[in-house]
Amino acid sequence: MKIIKEKDLNHKIFQGYDNLTNILEMFRFESPDGYMIIRRSGKNFAIVIYSVSSVKVTKEFEEIIVPYFKGDLFISINENQEQVKNYIQNKNMSYWFSSYNMVVDCIKEMTEGKIVPYNGELKRYIHVLGKAFIPLRKSLGFEIPENFAADPNYAKKIFEKTNKTGSFYGYVVEGKIVGAAYAYGNDINSIGIDPEFQGKGYGRQLLRGTVNNMLSKFKKVTLGVVEINTKSHKLYESEGFKVTSYRHNYKNFNE
Repeated sequence: MKIIKEKDLNHKIFQGYDNLTNILEMFRFESPDGYMIIRRSGKNFAIVIYSVSSVKVTKEFEEIIVPYFKGDLFISINENQEQVKNYIQNKNMSYWFSSYNMVVDCIKEMTEGKIVPYNGELKRYIHVLGKAFIPLRKSLGFEIPENFAADPNYAKKIFEKTNKTGSFYGYVVEGKIVGAAYAYGNDINSIGIDPEFQGKGYGRQLLRGTVNNMLSKFKKVTLGVVEINTKSHKLYESEGFKVTSYRHNYKNFNE
């Protein structure tokens, strides 16, 4: 297997890769064709490995990937990567969850409420994005189900950082903040509705408003959805999102 280091994502092999933010290194494979992209993801490293057939764990492959095991690491691989899976499990990486990567290039206009930038209402947004994901985070074994409430300074940093790039989306209905989303580049990192207001169609409206704003800057918008989150998956599909890949995710850190 030949591994070639690339300086950009112009090669056709990267056409299915959509997360363009914080890339540290990128490589493409020959025989079999595929790629490996290494990113900084918050406090952690994130590695995505994709190939149409099984990737071999060669000495060269190990020399690239081993330094990242020294930090907190998240690895995502597509199906049929048995050799890579066995290798990372031997490195004490634990299976975490499976997920879908999805993409859309057009979406309907929102019809209710409005999208607003971050306005400093930290407690309200911590509540909205914290409470929205407690059931899912518990099911995935997060030690801290309501992460933003546990670290308000971290939440503030994220909200302000994404707001500076026009990538924070508060959702207001009748003067009340009922939801929020934020993105890095063309990838929606988090989107949620306060549980008190769920079941009213607001999630669909927030999704439409967020995506339409992002499509004014990017040709397509991506997001990831955990396999067990069937409700959100069905919503995204009904709004035109298509699955681009199915991934198994591993980690060597705790939340």
